[in-house]
Amino acid sequence: LVGVTRVIVRPGTIVTPLAREDLSQRGISISHNVSVASSNDVSTYAGQLWIGKDRDYPFLGLGLRMAGSAPENTLAQSDPAALAAEAARWRQENAAGASVIFTCLPEMVAYEAGRLSGIPAAAVSAVHQAVRALATMQRPILAVEMPGRTPFEIRQILRLADPAGRAA
Repeated sequence: LVGVTRVIVRPGTIVTPLAREDLSQRGISISHNVSVASSNDVSTYAGQLWIGKDRDYPFLGLGLRMAGSAPENTLAQSDPAALAAEAARWRQENAAGASVIFTCLPEMVAYEAGRLSGIPAAAVSAVHQAVRALATMQRPILAVEMPGRTPFEIRQILRLADPAGRAA
């Protein structure tokens, strides 16, 4: 839980006393989210990692949960160009952050995001490509080809992209 200072849980979530004590010993506070928005209209930037998707993919929710990011902590936008623009805007405002977009059109999204922000962007379809992009570019915006990624690949790409190492 590197870099995590607060955990927000949905109303009705049961947090055991042991979990509450463990988190408080680590300096992490727990708060209940009173306003729950629909997953198609949520734009949450947890820590330094921004996640976007152009549609609901079968394994994406599981991969996000495995990486420590709830599915509602994503921006869902059916227009890939608008998704790329939002990722570019957020990345410009958060120089230390990282943007990962899950899309069926990764080349177009990477092109648009890079063109709009001036920040390098890479279209990747596998973990080794994400490793190469992150090693050769200064924290690029990653456009990950979907569907076809397993939850384990999604988790690993998010771990690699997150500058704070939050998705551990």
